[in-house]
Amino acid sequence: MSGDDQKPERSGAETRGHDDVVAARNTIASEFTTSGDFLSSIVAGMLLGLGADYLFN
Repeated sequence: MSGDDQKPERSGAETRGHDDVVAARNTIASEFTTSGDFLSSIVAGMLLGLGADYLFN
């Protein structure tokens, strides 16, 4: 093994989709936390994550 931690059974599309989910979740969270509403950022992040996981998987 070359030491990289990527699983061979994951395709590039799934990995890229997961990265998009994480980036979108971070963007939504930062938008809400800058407005001072932390609870809404948590709820929005969870809903976005669930919706994106459903769509991408």
